[in-house]
Amino acid sequence: MKFNIPNFLTLFRVLCIPIIAILIVVKTNQTFIILAFWLFILSAVTDYLDGLTARKLNQITEFGKVLDPIADKLMTVILLCILYGSKVGSNYPLGFGVPMILIIFREIFISGLREHVSKASGILQVSWLAKIKTAFQLVAIGALIGSLAFPNISSFENFGLLLIWIAALLTLISGLDYFLKAKPYFKDL
Repeated sequence: MKFNIPNFLTLFRVLCIPIIAILIVVKTNQTFIILAFWLFILSAVTDYLDGLTARKLNQITEFGKVLDPIADKLMTVILLCILYGSKVGSNYPLGFGVPMILIIFREIFISGLREHVSKASGILQVSWLAKIKTAFQLVAIGALIGSLAFPNISSFENFGLLLIWIAALLTLISGLDYFLKAKPYFKDL
């Protein structure tokens, strides 16, 4: 692994994920959840900064190409599951559960597709739609963590639920796009 700023930012994000999840689960006091919220914001910003610095500093590495999407998937899947086990999931079992299931399904399905077509990996490069989807997911997750951290601000929860549905729709569209691109690599379809 070549150690550079973009790879450091991605590793930082990966290490933050379990800390954020534990802080939300432990929730012995509100300070833990507020800390989880700000740590999530910081780690979500690194998602933008790692790619930007990699391109600007010409520090794109194979390690970064592999770890960045893994970090995104870990953050999305783990935190959606943690949030479903929180007040958000209790209050909106279908309103939050359905988009959560769609998002997690797509993340795992597309990872499998990428594995299958790895010899022709160029066909499943991250699209702009997938980047927008990730941005919506991160903002939605941040808003939902914010609703736990700042329960008196109800707009966090409403905003997060709206965005998670938009993210789920974008997830389905980008997942279908990837599937259609990979379809020629399935001989029996």
